[in-house]
Parts: sequence; structure tokens; C-alpha cells
Amino acid sequence: MRIFSPLTPLVLATSVIGMVHLTGGARPGAAQAVLDEGTLLIRRGQVELGRETFLIRSTPVGPVIETTAFYPPRRTKIILRANVTHRPDSMPQAAQFRASNGDATIVGAQFDDQRVKLTRQSPEGVRQREFRAPRRAFVADDSVFALYAIPPGLSDGTITIVEPRHETRSEHRMTNRGLQQTTLLNRPIELTELLVSGELGDRHVWFDNDGRLQKVEISYAGIVAERISNQRTSDIRP
Repeated sequence: MRIFSPLTPLVLATSVIGMVHLTGGARPGAAQAVLDEGTLLIRRGQVELGRETFLIRSTPVGPVIETTAFYPPRRTKIILRANVTHRPDSMPQAAQFRASNGDATIVGAQFDDQRVKLTRQSPEGVRQREFRAPRRAFVADDSVFALYAIPPGLSDGTITIVEPRHETRSEHRMTNRGLQQTTLLNRPIELTELLVSGELGDRHVWFDNDGRLQKVEISYAGIVAERISNQRTSDIRP
């Protein structure tokens, strides 16, 4: 079985940018390359729950995922925006979540080598929580799925999933299963699979040969998010 390393193009590109930054070669206002963009269809069974548009761009400090989920995709009632900045080694360094359903709460996370600091800002005030930084952290959420596009490295081992909106963290086993048969929009296809196993069950994350996220399957919740476009589609109406 061939073991493919997803995200190799992204890792190489952002590592070079990071080295330029560390050596003082980055120019203020330098162009930020778009590494990937697309739209995900989110469904449970055959029922469409929402859609998610995302952009991954390079910055002098590392790659950034910017994603927006719309529930439902037409006559949208809830819009959830997330932004996660990674270091060149693909580990997260900052995250922010914001919903536009009348909830003024903003949730943020800051990562360093020693600790993770979660901050929740709401009309009631500011609440903070800290815990020890895990060796391999993965920022995730139960309603936005493009965050899986940049995993914490590619090797098998233990990772810690941090979900800032729910103020939770949990240990999982990540396994690079290489090329596997699956389906994408009901069509058979061979993609590279990262299997993330935890107490609640399995999460399957699938990439194409260019390291681009194609599909996320949360088995225990019955939710699948699949790429339907390589662009951020405008076919979403509030």
C-alpha cells in the first residue's frame, strides 16, 4: 500500500515563507499566496444541512484557514466563521470563531509551547481558561470542517483535538492509512485517508494527490462534508 503524504505542497510552500520571515527577508505587505479554496457540502445521510466555503492562504508566519459555514445553505439562519493560523510546521498558533445568528460571542484560542489559552467574549463579559499545551494539537469544530485541511503532521501517533467553541480537548490516535477506496459525491474514488480515532468514535479525513482536502466523515455523528467545488461558490443565499 502506497503511503502518500497529504499537504506536502502546502507544507513546502509555508516552510519557505516561514524561513524568509525568520531570517528577516519578508517584505511588509508582501503578497500572500492562495494555497487552496473550495466549497464543502455538509449532509447527514441524504439530507443537506449546510455548505461551507473556505480559503487557505500563506502568510509570513504560516498558513491560515479562513472558512464560513452556512446553515441551511439557502435562507440561511446561522453563519459560523472560523479562522485558524498555523505555524510553518502545521501546528496551530491562533484561532477565532464567530457566529452571526444574533449571538455576539467571539471565541478565541492562543497556542504556545507551554499552554493553550481560550477566551470567550460575550455581552456578559470575558471568560478565560488555560491548560497545558499538547505536543500535537488539532483545532476542530462540530460545525465547520475545512479546519481538517491542515492536520498536525502526517505521521501516526497521538494528537489532541481542541474544540475552542465547546472549551474541550480530547486525545485521539491518528493513522495515515494511505490510499483507500471511498466515494465522493456518490462516485467511487481513491483518496488518501487520515483516520482519527477517539473515545466517541472515528473521524475520516480524505485528501487528493495534491494534498487538498476532499472529504471529512464524522462517523459517530453521521455527518459527511464533501468538496463540491474548487472555488468558493456564490450559490448560497441568506
